[in-house]
Amino acid sequence: MEPITICTGLKNRSQNYLHLLDSINQCQNKELIELSVFDCNSKDMNNLKREIESKWDGNLTFKNENINFTRAYTFNKAIKQSNTELVFICDADMSLPTNIVELLNKYISTKSSWFPISFHLDKNGENGKYKTEGKGIFATTKTQLKEVGFFNEEFTSWGDEDWEIFFRFYKNGIRPHRTWEQFLIHNYHESKRPEGYKSIYE
Repeated sequence: MEPITICTGLKNRSQNYLHLLDSINQCQNKELIELSVFDCNSKDMNNLKREIESKWDGNLTFKNENINFTRAYTFNKAIKQSNTELVFICDADMSLPTNIVELLNKYISTKSSWFPISFHLDKNGENGKYKTEGKGIFATTKTQLKEVGFFNEEFTSWGDEDWEIFFRFYKNGIRPHRTWEQFLIHNYHESKRPEGYKSIYE
């Protein structure tokens, strides 16, 4: 199997990322996983890089920049600094299935990328539902991203940047493969979108 990089952009979600890291440490073929983190000068933890290194003995690329967070910009930076061809764009609020390396190798191919449907837990962490509208967690190759174009950095708020890039995969003839993933879990957090917000793509 080919190695993968899990790419995440952060701003004051340090503890969330360490929870994600706990699930990554349970993954099979962990030696094939690189972590790429681009941090926007988080203030919620004294030294996030040191905390990650205390939990992770694999490959890590970590960079910090004192800028305002936008999902499009920070994830583009995390992707571009990665060192593998297969990349997985992953929010800090996720927990991953143990076979994540196998899944990426299975679903990513020439003219095919992976946009899984994750399971979203409720506030109590006991129940939840699949959210088919979510397109922001996905995996592809860096070659295909260069062909499609990275996240559109004109999106400066949280939302719609995922739909926009999803449709660009279609337009470029790259199939965004969709699967229902029970163990790809989005852990609860308060919505960043204003009340009543509706995506222009929905």
